[in-house]
Order: sequence, then structure tokens, then C-alpha cells
Amino acid sequence: MEIKRVLNNNTIIALDKNQEEIVVKGKGIGFGKQVGEAVDQARIEKVFVLDTKETLHQYQEVIQEISEDIIETAEVIIEDLKQHTDKQINDKIYITLTDHISNLLERISLGIKFDSSLLWNVQALYPEEYQLAQRAVTIMRERFDVKIPADEANFIAIHIVNSEMDVAFQDTVGITKTIDEIVSLIKKDFPNVQFVEQSLDFSRFVLHLRFLLQRILQEGVLDYQGSEEMVALLIQNYPVQAKCVTAIMRIITEKYQREIEGERLFLLIHVIRLTTANEPGEKRQLKIKGGNV
Repeated sequence: MEIKRVLNNNTIIALDKNQEEIVVKGKGIGFGKQVGEAVDQARIEKVFVLDTKETLHQYQEVIQEISEDIIETAEVIIEDLKQHTDKQINDKIYITLTDHISNLLERISLGIKFDSSLLWNVQALYPEEYQLAQRAVTIMRERFDVKIPADEANFIAIHIVNSEMDVAFQDTVGITKTIDEIVSLIKKDFPNVQFVEQSLDFSRFVLHLRFLLQRILQEGVLDYQGSEEMVALLIQNYPVQAKCVTAIMRIITEKYQREIEGERLFLLIHVIRLTTANEPGEKRQLKIKGGNV
């Protein structure tokens, strides 16, 4: 392993045995070193294999522009995330989260407050990510001598979701707002249903919407071979849910300018389960004439 570039005393860009660029960190690992020299193996503390050259280049800029204590805090938080979730975390979080923490501390020092009211439902929509974000807020409070507001967990949670979905941060915010609008629509259409936002049905529905909207943003394939007969039977047996699903599809189509007729069956099943889960004996089955689904 040899040094390709020294970023600072504690961070270098090195070439591994396959001549791929990697980020290597360790106390004093770059001090007095020159390009082409061998990396001091005894000083290696962390190695980052970032997924693309663009990500690597952006991370180099972060290393050079943001203070070491912020970078280390972001790395501690990311390591904590990886230890407490089985979900895949995109390497870009090393850039986005570090930059966010830097901007957060600057805003606090200037007395600038961000309005998180638009993200008020993040905890319900992304409960696992929100809990991880709360851990991140605790870490920041321990490492920085500033008052980190509790609602900062909303923003951190979005960064975590963003790293899982691999889309732009603003797209993740837009997806969150769309899901929240859809959930509000369902609650309005079914005022007598008590929704359990920690339930498996609710989590599956939100996850389905997340990946549907992600595929739309990334112009993925939405061509499903759904059963028209099954759709017709469900519409016949659950007309209120069917009307609600049509409204949901209208919201998505108008926001993203994408036809999603192939999603009708899946959305119907999710909405029916959400709105009938409290009915005795109906928790895991859908009623149709001639049998159950």
C-alpha cells in the first residue's frame, strides 16, 4: 500500500494492492510523508473504500475544508449506525452527514434555526432511522459544547434514509412529504380506524411507497403483470379503499408525472390491510367473494 496523496497529518489517499484509491486514517499517518512512500501499517486506524471516484473526490474536499473534530464525530455516528442496523448504508453519507453537522454547528453559532415542522412525521414514517438519529444527536451533544435541539433527529433521520435509498437529499425530503400526504389522506378517509404506526402493516406500506417513489425518481421499471380479475374483485369488495387508492395514485401521478396503473393491486392490498387490521379475524386475510387472499 503506497501513498497517493496526503490530505492532512491524519488522513491520506492510498493505493491498495489492486491499485484502487482508498482513504486511510490514523494519527500522524500523513505527517512528513511524500507521495509514493509506503503507508505506515502500524498507524492505520480506519480504511474507507468509497464506492465511486466522485464520492472519493467529494470526500477529499470534505477532509480539507471541515475541521477534524467534526469529521471524527461523523465517522463515530456512521460507525454507530452500521452497528445498529442491518440496512445498507451508502458511502455518500460520509460526505452528506459530515457536511450537515458542519452546517448545523455554524447555524447554531449564528443563532439560525431551521423549521423542522415539515418533517414532523419522520418518527412515524421511519421509526428505525429516527431511533438511530436520536443516538446521533446524543453523540453530538457529548462531543460538542453546544445545545443540539431535539428536532435535529428529524434531519439526521432523513440523511440516514437518503443513504439507504441512494437519491438526492431533497428528493428524500420530497418522498417523505409525499408519503405523509398519502398517510394523512388514508386517515382522513377512514376516521374510525385506529392506525398503529409501529405495526408491521404500516411499516410495510411505508416501505412500499418509499421504493415505489425511488424507482420513479430513478426512472426504474414499473411494469407489473398484475391480475385484472383480482383488482376487480377487491374493488367490488372494498369500494371505499378502492376510491382511496385512486386518490393516492392521483397524488403520485400529479407530483411525479408518471403513470402507475400497475401499482393499483399492490396499493389496494396495503390499504385494505391497513384499514381492516382491527377487524376480528381479518388481520391477515382479505375478503373477496369466493374466498380469501
